[in-house]
Amino acid sequence: MKKKFLDDHRKHIVVLLAASVFMSFAGKAPYTRAEDSQSANLQSENVQSGDAQIMCEPETLASENTKWVVSGGNGFSYDTPEGVKWYSAEKNGPLYLNIYCDDAVDFDRKQNSGVSVDSVSNNGEYKSFLIKTEQNDKKIISFSTRGKRYTVPVSIDNIPPKQEAFVVVSGNLSFEVTDHTGKTSERNTVSYNISDDLSDTMTIAVRDKISLTVSGVDVADDKVPQSPVSASFNTADATNKLVLSTVSGQETVYKLDNILNTDEAGNVAQVGTGNTQIILDNQKPRIHYIEPKNYAYKEGNVYYYYGSIEGDAVKVIDKNLDLASISINSVGDYASPELKASEPDADGTVTYTYSVKEKGRYQFSVSADDTLKNSIYDTTANDGATASPILSLDPSTVDELSIDFENEKGAKISKFAENSSEAKVYKSVKAKGYFITKDYNDVGIKVQGTGINGNSIADKDEKDSFKKKDPNSLMYEGGFDIGGTDGLYEVKSSGFKAKNFDNFFYIDNTDPIIDIDYDGKKPEKGSYHKDAVKATVTVKDLTFDKDETKISYGNDVKTAPEESDWKKVDENTYEKKITFDADGHYQIKVESTDRGGNTSKLDGQPDFYVDRTAPKINVSFDNDEAANGNYYKAARTATISIDEASFDPEKVEIMSLGGEDISPLPQNSEFSGTENIHRSTLKFEEDGTYGFKIKCTDSAGNESEEYTSDTFVIDTTAPTVSIDGVKDHSANKGSVVPTITYIDKNIDTEKTKVTYKGSNRGEIDQPVEMENIEGGVRYKFADLEHTKENDDLYKLSVKAVDLAGNETESEIRFSVNRFGSIFVVDDETAETIKNYYVNKPFPVKVMEINVDEIKKRDISKSLEDEITVLKENKDYQVEKEGGEDDWKSYTYTVYEDNFKHDGHYGVMIHSGDAAGNSQDNGAQGKEIDFAIDQTAPKIAVSDIEENGVYKEDDHVITVNAVDNMTVSGMSVCSGTKTLASYDGEELVSANNIEKMRIPSSEEPQDIIIRAHDAAGNETVLTYSNVVINKNASGKGNGVTGKSEVLGTIASGVDSKTLIGAAAAGAAGCAAAVILAVRRKKITLETKND
Repeated sequence: MKKKFLDDHRKHIVVLLAASVFMSFAGKAPYTRAEDSQSANLQSENVQSGDAQIMCEPETLASENTKWVVSGGNGFSYDTPEGVKWYSAEKNGPLYLNIYCDDAVDFDRKQNSGVSVDSVSNNGEYKSFLIKTEQNDKKIISFSTRGKRYTVPVSIDNIPPKQEAFVVVSGNLSFEVTDHTGKTSERNTVSYNISDDLSDTMTIAVRDKISLTVSGVDVADDKVPQSPVSASFNTADATNKLVLSTVSGQETVYKLDNILNTDEAGNVAQVGTGNTQIILDNQKPRIHYIEPKNYAYKEGNVYYYYGSIEGDAVKVIDKNLDLASISINSVGDYASPELKASEPDADGTVTYTYSVKEKGRYQFSVSADDTLKNSIYDTTANDGATASPILSLDPSTVDELSIDFENEKGAKISKFAENSSEAKVYKSVKAKGYFITKDYNDVGIKVQGTGINGNSIADKDEKDSFKKKDPNSLMYEGGFDIGGTDGLYEVKSSGFKAKNFDNFFYIDNTDPIIDIDYDGKKPEKGSYHKDAVKATVTVKDLTFDKDETKISYGNDVKTAPEESDWKKVDENTYEKKITFDADGHYQIKVESTDRGGNTSKLDGQPDFYVDRTAPKINVSFDNDEAANGNYYKAARTATISIDEASFDPEKVEIMSLGGEDISPLPQNSEFSGTENIHRSTLKFEEDGTYGFKIKCTDSAGNESEEYTSDTFVIDTTAPTVSIDGVKDHSANKGSVVPTITYIDKNIDTEKTKVTYKGSNRGEIDQPVEMENIEGGVRYKFADLEHTKENDDLYKLSVKAVDLAGNETESEIRFSVNRFGSIFVVDDETAETIKNYYVNKPFPVKVMEINVDEIKKRDISKSLEDEITVLKENKDYQVEKEGGEDDWKSYTYTVYEDNFKHDGHYGVMIHSGDAAGNSQDNGAQGKEIDFAIDQTAPKIAVSDIEENGVYKEDDHVITVNAVDNMTVSGMSVCSGTKTLASYDGEELVSANNIEKMRIPSSEEPQDIIIRAHDAAGNETVLTYSNVVINKNASGKGNGVTGKSEVLGTIASGVDSKTLIGAAAAGAAGCAAAVILAVRRKKITLETKND
């Protein structure tokens, strides 16, 4: 029964198949017909307008608004075709019945039981009704109009057909096949039931052929008649059987998406089959080794990678692939790389991708089967390759960037600056090299440039200048040039993991632009300025180098102007402030060489002078030897020195101080000098009183301080001195009244001296009267009192000094001889006899002075009490000076033979002049008395001998010193050590006898005794090798006191007397002082045992 049902209705089943490779099927759309089960059916046909027939025309606008249209004229009739029905698939779906008539339309409520009819519109001729019926019901719609009744049969069916579907697989199944549903068969035919619960993926695989049969039926019930189920195939076979096949070596895949059964009401039954595939597989798996991509570079069959190896490695292709059979194997000495497998795609392809990060060299091969074991036919890969390419990985470098830069000379630039402040300068820069990257869009080699004015001159990614030579490689090779436009360039790479750089450098082919601006008016050539001149030097340059920007100011500059540091004031513009506030001659020159070697010079600027210093006036004199502050006795030259850089001699004023006593100034010389010192002289050669002042204004307008000199006097004339009242070299018996006259208006009364001195009297203080006379002073001395004491040889000396220090000396000599001659003892004679005692004969000189001739003279000597008259030219001689009118002097020399014997002498001179004056030297206090002593003292010593040995703690000796006149001193020494000393008074008080103790000594002693008289004669007595020691050993020669004298050197002698200096031994200590000077006595005490 089921089979018959399928056979009767197989042509009403629709099966939709979609070919996933090359085949597709689609069922025909169902048609609709109307059937009237009780009366004639309305046949749809076209009726021309105006016909007498009524036209009923079903229109299918949509499933919910299918229309019937009835139309006619004044009366109409029609035939109802047999078996025509109308179906609606909409549950309670509305039917719109449009009736065209000019009368009212009346629906029979009884006939239309279970049907609701609602008028939608009624516009006269056109009437539209909405008709609804119950679910799964069939009705006859009855209405009448114009007295005639019409019926429209309808059926409501919204239940899809119930279906059963079978897929029958038949073919050459020569071995057991087990699909994923668990169905296994070795038969040639396998039947699968496709039902509602089959929704999972099912794959049906056969080698070469499959037959597909599908059946289905609509479900009938008591209410709804069975509606036919339509089916069709897009094949030549009109049956419900589809045969699919393929040829050897190919795969064909059919995908069974859905089975659709559609009834005539339009209800569709759909059975989901999931992803059921029908595979006709007569082909082995294909292994396709994929050409490597994104490698760094390639050499032969070896592909070099940096960082890691990624990307597709191999594809295993088969629609019926057995995943478990895939095997990855290493080749030769190469390692097998780590691969990751994808899920099979819709075509059954499994793609393996590289996931290699370890350093090494790799190569592999692949083998695989499909589920039908097609690999037994052929194991050769489809693409002819038996293994993968060789891959080499060095993960140390991920992305490599290698660019060499060259300057304009082709020299390699080893290193750029990493910041703009340290950027070097080039004329041009060339770059060439390569880079390796996987992500071209993520890397960059950008060149950016900023011009001298701060404008952008370059903004370009130069990576586009690098091209691939190998399209599958990651290596890009090329280069680019930078130059032409001056600016600061930055070449910056980005995105390279292994090496990025940020290089800064300048391109500069332009000379610096130099300008000078002055504050205020620009100086004119050779101009002078008393205020500071301020200038600003501006250099505009891309690569300005302050250290190579030199500013000079000329060769005459001693003090450099004040310079500020270079300061950046604008884009690539630098300035230096210069203040010329020091005096000098300036001419600005600027030379600037930038860091690119471009040089500019700025010269030709006007020279100018800055003189902020007032002239300095200095006056010096060659003669500064002033007396009394401002008096000069010699000519004086003033040298005027003006320290001034911008000197103008016409602007120097030299003026006299003026005044009644001020003399006119001499003419100064022309100014001359070197550098800034300018000199002129004023020569003050004439006597006078001078004073002057000087002012100077320089070329810049600076005024000096006024110089004012001191007032000074030039006095080159010595005073005039005259002495009157007494004649020079005159002998005066009467009044003596000298008068001194000074002629000099600048006389210095304090320094002017008058000396009035007598030879015998010495300087005298004689009263004087002063009288001021014209141009000078006069002094008049009082007369000397007429006494014998005033008779003398006088010298009146005058030293006149003026305030300038000029001196005039005048002197007169005269005698006052009112009482006879004047005797003067010669200086040498006076020196010899001043101590009275003399140790050798000497001549005696005496001068006699008298105004007249000496007519008579007697010279005698005395020795002790005996007087002897001496004879001229035998015992003495006379030397005379002075003429008849001159002062007379007589020099008497008494020969030394007159004094050759020891003794006390006296010399007497008695004379008489022509005037009858008689006098002698004794009367005038000029006694000449002295003693001649040529004999040395005598020394007597007891209790000591040469080489004597005295066994004592100390030894006492006695010394007696005597002289023919007087002993003035005596000393006792042990070697160089003084043991005792005595002066003349001590010796006299002791009757010239002294006892003394000589201390003991470990060593022998030399005992030295000295004695000298008042005339300087000395006697020295020495006892050598004297031993004084209590512990002395040997035989003594006598005992003195408690001491024992050991040994005999001079037998029978208790004392030894040595007379005269001739017997003296060598001095053992310092000689005694000749003069009778009191000395300290040294006493040695005897030590007791």
